[in-house]
Amino acid sequence: AEPAKAGQGGDVAFSSGALQDWILLCCQLVEGGLRDKPGKSPDYYHTCYSLSGLSLCIHLAAGKGAASGPGQGVSKTDLLYNIVVM
Repeated sequence: AEPAKAGQGGDVAFSSGALQDWILLCCQLVEGGLRDKPGKSPDYYHTCYSLSGLSLCIHLAAGKGAASGPGQGVSKTDLLYNIVVM
């Protein structure tokens, strides 16, 4: 059997709401960029993967009929290749 894709049901091993809260409240900086955790400096690596996690959460929730929250406007990314899905 093929594994479930994001937004098509299946089990998720994390709390989408908690991850969104962590990224938006603890990882983003007013000056720009995203960081690993409070007290660290932002960098390209953590900005990329934080935005990917935010995209996953938003589009996973949208697939379940939930309205997009504060991350509205974040592009959907491919889970395997981590690139924007057109």
